[in-house]
Amino acid sequence: IGLGRPLRRIAMPLVVGAGVLSCWIWAYAYLTPTQPLDRLQDRTFPTAAAPICTSMVEELKAAGLVGKRAQSPQERAALVAEADAIVTRYLARMDALPRPAADEGRVVKTWLADWRVWLQARDQWRATLMKGTDSAFFEPSRKTGEPYTQALSKFATTNSMPDCQIPNGV
Repeated sequence: IGLGRPLRRIAMPLVVGAGVLSCWIWAYAYLTPTQPLDRLQDRTFPTAAAPICTSMVEELKAAGLVGKRAQSPQERAALVAEADAIVTRYLARMDALPRPAADEGRVVKTWLADWRVWLQARDQWRATLMKGTDSAFFEPSRKTGEPYTQALSKFATTNSMPDCQIPNGV
């Protein structure tokens, strides 16, 4: 008779704890999004943008701008200017593509605007290099603290546009 009371003191918290834990497991499994928030359901833009980016990367490589080492800050500035002119031209082509409606359209607009912020930062860096100051490129971060290259590349990867990431070595 005396054994039931201690057993209830142990069993009740375990049952309640198991119930709470199973609620959290269920909520995590069934209420969390199954795909990233910036994955576009309307695949028109990513389908059209991907080959544009592939052409951009091919042109950057053909121009000898990928992984090229400069001998002076001014030479690096010239390489940056040439690479950024190519990227800007392809960005204009992507900007002319039809955009999805509503929220997805705003996501694409933000992504394209982020490219422009990145290019503006590179232009400022190029101006510093032209003055003979050999400095590293320090990119700005978004309001969230995320670097622009990370945000741009994450969106490109999420939407199956691998060549739309920031080109490495440029």
